[in-house]
Amino acid sequence: MGRIKFYSKDDFSCGYQLSNSIDKLIKYETMSLQEIDDLIEIYNIKKFFDHEIYLAEWSKEDIILYKNFIKKLYSNVAKYFNCITDANIISELEKIKDMKYQKDFWELVELFKVYSEISHDKFEEIMKNPNFYLYNIIIYKKITYHFGVSIKNYMLSHPNTAELLLYEYEMKHSDLRNKYFFPNELTIIDKELIINSYIDCKEPNLNYLRLISSIQSNPDRIQVSSKTIVKARRKDKKMSLKLFSNNIGLSYSISVGFIENLEDELNSTYSNTCIKEEYNINWIKQNLDFATLLNNYIYLFNFVDNQMRFTQISKKNDLGILESTIFVSSKYSYIKGVAFDIKNMLSLLQISAYYNELVNLNIRMEEIIEWFFREYLKTEFDIEKFRIKMSSQSTTYQEKCTLIMPALEGVLKQFAILVQDGKIDFELMDVSSSHLIYGDIPSFIKRKYVYGKGKLFDLASFYFFSEQSGLGYHTKTMTPYGNFYELLLAGKFELNDFEKYNLKQINWLLENKFIIVNNNIVEFNDENEIRILKDLYCNEVGSYWKYSEKERICIDYMETLGLVELKSSLFSKSEAEYINYLLNKSQFNNGLDLRNIYLHSQPYDNEDQRLHEQNYMIFLRLFILTIIKINDDLCIFNKFNKMDII
Repeated sequence: MGRIKFYSKDDFSCGYQLSNSIDKLIKYETMSLQEIDDLIEIYNIKKFFDHEIYLAEWSKEDIILYKNFIKKLYSNVAKYFNCITDANIISELEKIKDMKYQKDFWELVELFKVYSEISHDKFEEIMKNPNFYLYNIIIYKKITYHFGVSIKNYMLSHPNTAELLLYEYEMKHSDLRNKYFFPNELTIIDKELIINSYIDCKEPNLNYLRLISSIQSNPDRIQVSSKTIVKARRKDKKMSLKLFSNNIGLSYSISVGFIENLEDELNSTYSNTCIKEEYNINWIKQNLDFATLLNNYIYLFNFVDNQMRFTQISKKNDLGILESTIFVSSKYSYIKGVAFDIKNMLSLLQISAYYNELVNLNIRMEEIIEWFFREYLKTEFDIEKFRIKMSSQSTTYQEKCTLIMPALEGVLKQFAILVQDGKIDFELMDVSSSHLIYGDIPSFIKRKYVYGKGKLFDLASFYFFSEQSGLGYHTKTMTPYGNFYELLLAGKFELNDFEKYNLKQINWLLENKFIIVNNNIVEFNDENEIRILKDLYCNEVGSYWKYSEKERICIDYMETLGLVELKSSLFSKSEAEYINYLLNKSQFNNGLDLRNIYLHSQPYDNEDQRLHEQNYMIFLRLFILTIIKINDDLCIFNKFNKMDII
């Protein structure tokens, strides 16, 4: 039987660990406690009870009995650690056999203030041991501050400790991670020295180099110079070229073409490494009205889904297990995975090929955009003409990139004024100097977007829909399903069919009325609610008025429970984040910063027209998204305005 280890009160191993702990307690009751691992194990068992984590089959009498066992045994732990001194601490450390108890040792050293009995010389001797790991120390604030000078000197002489700095200040990780403390003696200058030494190492970790490359300095946490950032980027480039010189890695191809005489409008071919999309150019030639040409972005290219949610954004649910759990990324970066890169490349190929095909048909996308704002909005919604001026046919792609952002921001500002005042006041717009914040652009719709809210939503969504919840496999069927939701859809299960180690999660779902037991069968309490939860889990947002009336009633009730919240804006939160990623660095340190590149600097080389063309397609994609979102906003308003949604 392995040693008991308490990781956290939310850890899924709690049930398994507790079920083994009682035998350990009984054993320790009848033996003489001498091994330090036994004492640390008792401390771990005690932490389950400190957090009031018990097995369902335990009675109140059982819990009282076990608590008395622990109280008696824990006195041995206190006695043992109070006897640790400067003279014997190294020998006590060497007695630990189970490596996972190293952290617990230092936790008890802090708890019983043993560190105050240890000299700085002795602590520095401990740090020289090849099995010493600083991360076992700096999670304890009092020890770190007590040995501040020694820890500072250790970090300055060990460049790999830069990874600890980056872990704490830059890396994105779960809320369950241990917080690192660094000594007050470690200055901002010291931190940059450590990072520079790390860059100079023979083979620093590429993931951490890339974190350094995108650091946005903050004097409260970490601050590096432009030279350090450039140095990290050059080392990254050099190592990457060496690493991938033999073409190691997974390659995939994406192609888009417009073909004559296809049977359907679209012919798609997908495999693990190849995406091929062919569009019927004859069908397009037969439908050249501007409304249909715009609709092609929706129904042919799938830029949005059936709720008019932009499909090109990065979603947590698209990340693979390795991407979300192992790969290193900055907490301040826009998180991207392979799925996002593929969607991005496909959509850029679609819009670029479509743009060129329309040019061959003597139609410019810029003219279609102008038509939408000048004519379509007037005809369909009786909205006075927007002021818009797109680039001409003779301009270069570099010039197009410079001109398109003022045009895009101009129509967004006009729409914001239209929502707020009911009409576009050009004089007001001309004198307004406020910066355009994409997430704050208003909507005509009060209750437009639905978002999951709080721990209740997070836990319910995780238990139902995550393949990591552990609820998607059942011994009754011996079949692994994707998640608990799919498991319940696939068959009828009684409560006692589930393993004991899964009962904690299932009981939580029962207590919060997400599931019920009907004639001994576990069922969804409200199928509408579960479908909405699934939609929000997968897509991160829902469009309130795209749901059925029954689903909207359910959403209203979920709102009263604090399970969801409704907000109003033109773009959803994830769409606004995507726009910020592309256009600026106000929110993400890895943003492409395209807006500022073209408006405030001299971008690239004038001869690099291919890059300017690609960037222009990115800008055009945002313009198309804006058109789709404005049109959708006005359509919802026209359809439901009798229901007081404005």
